[in-house]
Amino acid sequence: MSGASSDKHEKIRLVDENHEIDWKPRRRNRVRNRRAVFVVCLAIVVVGVIAAAVALGTTVGRSSSSSTADDPWLNVRLPSNIQPRTYDLSLTVDLGKFTVQGSVTIAASVQAATPYIIVHALDMDISSATVSSGSVSKLFFYSENQFYVIAMKEALPAGQSITITLNFNYNLTSGLSGFYRSSYNTISGTTAYLATTQFEPTDARRAFPCFDEPAFKANFTIHLTHDCHYTAVSNMPVSSTSGDPTCTAGNTVTTNFQTSVKMSTYLVAFIVSQFQYINGSTGGNNSVEVSVWSNPDVLNKTSLALKVGGGGS
Repeated sequence: MSGASSDKHEKIRLVDENHEIDWKPRRRNRVRNRRAVFVVCLAIVVVGVIAAAVALGTTVGRSSSSSTADDPWLNVRLPSNIQPRTYDLSLTVDLGKFTVQGSVTIAASVQAATPYIIVHALDMDISSATVSSGSVSKLFFYSENQFYVIAMKEALPAGQSITITLNFNYNLTSGLSGFYRSSYNTISGTTAYLATTQFEPTDARRAFPCFDEPAFKANFTIHLTHDCHYTAVSNMPVSSTSGDPTCTAGNTVTTNFQTSVKMSTYLVAFIVSQFQYINGSTGGNNSVEVSVWSNPDVLNKTSLALKVGGGGS
């Protein structure tokens, strides 16, 4: 009995050992299979995420489904193939409706052959755009980079001089950038409005279409049409006025300014207001006239500013 029992137990043990020998490899194989399936699934997910990221990276920022990687408006920087030389800028400012109607003519040189003219423009409507040479095939905004694109039917050849004319309009907002409206309270308790600029570093594009990067320097000639009760000031001295500066026969006047030195767009400045000024000169052989403009109610408090500025004693 004991032997049989011993043999029986031995067989069971042997069976158990056989089971364990047979079963344990199957468990390891099953675990390995599960790990392999998990790795494959993880790889598929990773590949899918990468593919989605690549797809998004090639489409985000495009205004047109026909864009390709070579389209210059996809670059955040302006292409260097068009170089502006002069701007002739005319703005009609309505401080009753807070609107601006504008026109700019840009004389430029083609540095390298290109079928595109790209300028900056932001928060405005452009009603027309023409080029003195060639035919325009398409006009569109690429808002992601604050560009306005003029596509030509044929490439403009290198060395050519061109003139670009754009007509546009926008509202004077109360933001502190571009050409915007501001106000102050008069001594009588009323609110007086003015329109002024803040272009640095990249907000000239809010006031007129332009090559709004510091390297694109040019000369600027500015004309501001405004209510005859207002005065216009800009970087340069006034060259002439037209219309009705005395407010006896009409409602508006155009103030024309001398052409500026060559400068970047962010240095352009102008203001339409009812400010008044005091002035003086620095004296000496190279005397320079200095003016200080202010709200008329505090004009009598500006003498120190004139003195510090070198225009008074």
